[in-house]
Amino acid sequence: MSRDEILARRIVRDVWAYTGGQAGRWAMLHSIARRLVLRDHEEVDRAVKLAEAHGWLELNGLNSVRLTEAGRSLFRTNDKR
Repeated sequence: MSRDEILARRIVRDVWAYTGGQAGRWAMLHSIARRLVLRDHEEVDRAVKLAEAHGWLELNGLNSVRLTEAGRSLFRTNDKR
């Protein structure tokens, strides 16, 4: 697994935690990056675009993100991968 994919999964997991895993809830990407103490904006952008390519996140520009059903299914309540 690449560094970008690992980071993409961390971001998806934190969006899941931030939104309570609820469908349709948007999260500000800068809030997620701050929560994860991510300072390299280019690395975050690559990871978010990779998560979108995998179908885990939906983007609104690069400002806000929300989970897709595929992203929500990665981290269900009893699955803390």
